[in-house]
Amino acid sequence: PELPVTGAPSAEHLRKSSSFTVACPGTRQTMPKVSFDVECVPSEAVLLNFLLAKLQRLEPDILIGHDLLGGIVEKLLARMRVRGTSKWSRLGRLVRSKHLTEVFGTSKSMYARASSVSVAISGRLPCDTYIQ
Repeated sequence: PELPVTGAPSAEHLRKSSSFTVACPGTRQTMPKVSFDVECVPSEAVLLNFLLAKLQRLEPDILIGHDLLGGIVEKLLARMRVRGTSKWSRLGRLVRSKHLTEVFGTSKSMYARASSVSVAISGRLPCDTYIQ
């Protein structure tokens, strides 16, 4: 079953598994059978909410990713700002009620971007596999 366009993911979609794949509509029909769950979501806003709900449910201590600190979190924050995602602070452990723009402003400086990433994921240990 697909997620509702307007709402947050249901409990059914937040399975206990810590590994998941999310795809755009129509992908399920064209992709081969796989041994893992693939959730199809109708929009970017629902995709972002799905990710945040999954993070809240799993409550990981460590975030592992390739180029996590160099761009991934920053891109997620930028898309959440555009989509008006209110629960953006679920990336970290500290609950923040202010909107993204109120917290980070609109600055494009390197310091401001690095600061926004560390504030957003505060409370979780980042493990970046990107080696320069």
